[in-house]
Amino acid sequence: MRSILGGTKLRDAGKSNAFFATLAAALMTLALLGASPAWAQDNGANLRITKSGPDEVKLGQNFDYVLTVSNAADAAAADMVTVTDDLPDGVTFVRSEGANCKLAGAPADENTVTCTILTLAPGGPSRDITLTVRSPQMNPGVIENQARAKATNDDSGATSNEVTTRVVPNLVIEKLDDPDPVSREGLLEYTLRVQNRSEVSVSGISITDDLPVDDVDFLRFTSSDPNFSCTETAGAIQCDGRLGAGERGVVRILVEAERAGTIRNRADVFVNGIRNSIDSDTETTTVRGSDEPDDPNDPGDPGDPGDPGDPGAPGNDLPQGEQCSPVVNLDTEEPIGVISGTENSSLTFTNTFNEPLPLRIVYATSSEDGSLGITVTPQDGGEAILDETIDGKKRGVLQVETEVGATYDVEILPEEQGFAVQFEIDRGAEACTDPETLDPDVASSSNDPKDDVIDSSIPDDDNLPETGGLPISVLAGFAALLLTGTAVVVAAVRRKP
Repeated sequence: MRSILGGTKLRDAGKSNAFFATLAAALMTLALLGASPAWAQDNGANLRITKSGPDEVKLGQNFDYVLTVSNAADAAAADMVTVTDDLPDGVTFVRSEGANCKLAGAPADENTVTCTILTLAPGGPSRDITLTVRSPQMNPGVIENQARAKATNDDSGATSNEVTTRVVPNLVIEKLDDPDPVSREGLLEYTLRVQNRSEVSVSGISITDDLPVDDVDFLRFTSSDPNFSCTETAGAIQCDGRLGAGERGVVRILVEAERAGTIRNRADVFVNGIRNSIDSDTETTTVRGSDEPDDPNDPGDPGDPGDPGDPGAPGNDLPQGEQCSPVVNLDTEEPIGVISGTENSSLTFTNTFNEPLPLRIVYATSSEDGSLGITVTPQDGGEAILDETIDGKKRGVLQVETEVGATYDVEILPEEQGFAVQFEIDRGAEACTDPETLDPDVASSSNDPKDDVIDSSIPDDDNLPETGGLPISVLAGFAALLLTGTAVVVAAVRRKP
């Protein structure tokens, strides 16, 4: 019996030695592979978190950050996961989806959002948390944001990637061309309209337009918003300024089309501190050669030199020979007629033809004791091309030469004087309007403003700029050669206080 038991013990010892030898070999293999046995591993969670968001948002716009939280497959289940997001300055929390989220509440943490997830299984489905927030209301620029995740059994936690978002004003730019098509060497006007749709004023705005200098020649700014200062350098247009909430700025650029074909021209709006443009718009304009006839079925097809007259064609040449042409209202294309009264008046006159034009001012005054001053001054600066004072009761004609594409402020300044004035364009040796046909006594018989002959389509003084002229709108679109041979030139008139 004893020998049997002893033999049994020997056999058991042999099995034990084999087991430990196998275990030792396995441990050595794990060590070489850089792994560790399950019983030697840390039983804590191993969290991961990523974050996504938009590249650009507008001031005061709601947008979403999406946080994705997961737990590694070889980790223990994560208990009581807390996700924390310190929102950038000016960003406010709106709502959340995918987890129970709330602001921390303490003054020092008033912009910290904390979300809670009860558990995350190892290697299980990730959890998406959507934080809807509102961008800063006031200051454009760049915001950067990260989030953190931590569990009760994961002391180290995890930090997400950083999301960078541009916060830009809600600026919209619109570009218009007129006319389209245009004749070669005809006048073409670009209108740039920028509106601030933000709820706050925005400064540091730049409007840019790199003119295609191979296709057009810059002539001048026909008008610009008082909030903007514009410059032109080798065809590069830049207008800098600011806009209040809801305000719109308008800049108009007059160019001459140089060659037949297609012109593509883009305008952008920028804000200081942000590299890329906030918005852009491109216009494509067709330029017809001078040997192309008008399309009789297209009233917008501009006439070319020598073509039949086209009432919708700016930038045309005037026909040779004598002619009379009334000055017309900008919006209605109706002649402004005789301007009469006893109060100061002003108008804005623009030559949109392809050559200098003579502007004739036919006048009559009613009082021997009064005087009438008439001035014509280039709107872009420089000395007046006409500065005349007419003393006493007289009738006559004044004439000045106006340059291609130039805009002029015309002032009529009576001193104890009634007047009647008629403006016209003509090439004849004498004015087409006889001064004797004007009746200044009608104007001087009443001081009631209703007796003044002022075009009713022109806005009141309160809606006009201090320069005294109505802003030119769609400038080239109203200079034309009528079928009757009458030249149409943009103008507007109002009473000046």
